Amino acid sequence: MADASSENRSWRQQVFALFRPVSPGPGSQRQIPYIYGDLFGETRDGDLTFLSVTPTMYAHLERWAAGAFAADWREPPSLPNFPALAADAQVAQLTRAGLTECLGGPFHPGIELTWPMRRRELWAQHHSDERDGRLLYRLNLAPEGEAVRQDFGPQLTRETCLGPTGPITAAGPGALTRWLGLPWQTDEASCNSSADYSPSTYLSFPSFWGARVPDQVLSSAAFERARADATDPFDDPKLQRLKHALLREDWLRDVRGRTYYERIDNMVQLWATLGMVEPRSTPQALRDIGFPDTVHVETGRDRANAGSDEKIALITRIESLRERTAEPAPSAAGLEAPPEPPTPPRHQFRQGEV
Repeated sequence: MADASSENRSWRQQVFALFRPVSPGPGSQRQIPYIYGDLFGETRDGDLTFLSVTPTMYAHLERWAAGAFAADWREPPSLPNFPALAADAQVAQLTRAGLTECLGGPFHPGIELTWPMRRRELWAQHHSDERDGRLLYRLNLAPEGEAVRQDFGPQLTRETCLGPTGPITAAGPGALTRWLGLPWQTDEASCNSSADYSPSTYLSFPSFWGARVPDQVLSSAAFERARADATDPFDDPKLQRLKHALLREDWLRDVRGRTYYERIDNMVQLWATLGMVEPRSTPQALRDIGFPDTVHVETGRDRANAGSDEKIALITRIESLRERTAEPAPSAAGLEAPPEPPTPPRHQFRQGEV
C-alpha cells in the first residue's frame, strides 16, 4: 500500500474500486463499506441503500490510487499527555474525544443522533460570517431560556421541516434526540444484518452498527473452553481450540420472539439480559494458532438466563468415541443420565421471524 510507483498503479486502482462512490452515485453489495445506508429497507429507489465513506475520505483514497501521496507512514499517532496540555487544548481534546466515539452513519434513524446532523442550518458556522474555526462543530443553539418548539401542526411536511423556521434550524433540550426511536430499545433490536434480512447470505454482513449492535458474538463460555488446556490425548489441541474460539452465538438470543413485534417488545423488557462485548487479552495458546493479541468476548450476560448448553456435553460424548476400549458399553439408562440436571434458561424464545 506504500508503493506509489506507476508499476503499482493498477493494483491501487483495484483497491480504490472496492470503495463505494460517495452518494449520490451508484453502489452495490460488491463494494465497501459493508454497512447499510439511510434508505435500506425503503420501498423507493435511492443511492443511500448502502453507506459510503465521507467525501474527505474518498478524496484521500482517490489521490492514493493515483500515486499522489508520500509513503511516510510510521505508526498510529500516540495520545496526547492530557494533564500537560493547556486549558484550551484540553477543551479541544475533550471535544475531539466525544466526536471520535460517535458512529456517524447510517442515520436509519441512528443510534446517538440522526439525519438533522447533516443539515448545514443546524450548525453555528452556517449562521455566521466567522471563518476562524471557532464555530466548527458547534450547534446553532436556541436562545437560553427559550423553550424548544415542539408543535409544528398536525402534519410535519417537508416544506415545514426544512423551512427557515422548521425544527432543525436550532438546537435545544430534546431537539436532537426527538428524531430517534422511542423507546431506544426497539430500534436497537431492529437493526440487524443480512443474517436476518437475507438469510441465504453466507456472511452475516452487511450490517448497521456492528460495534454497538453486534449480531454474532463469541460468548464467555466458548472463550473459556477455547483457552482451557486440552487433556484428551486423542484430541488435536489446535482443532479443539478453533472449534470453540470460532463459535458464534446470536447476541439477541435472550429476546427473540415468534414475530418482529414480540422481539422489540422483549427488547424493551429484557434488554438488561444481553451481554456486553469487551476486549480480552488472547491467551498464548490461541495466539500460537494465529489469533490476534486481543479478542472481543461477550461478557456480563445474565447468568440466570444462560442455562446449560447440553449440546456441548453431547459433542464431548460423541468425540470420546474416537477412543476404542475393551470396556463394555454403558447401559442405555446410564447414557440418558447426565451427571448434573440441565438448567433451563429463564427465557426461551422461538426465532420465527425469518
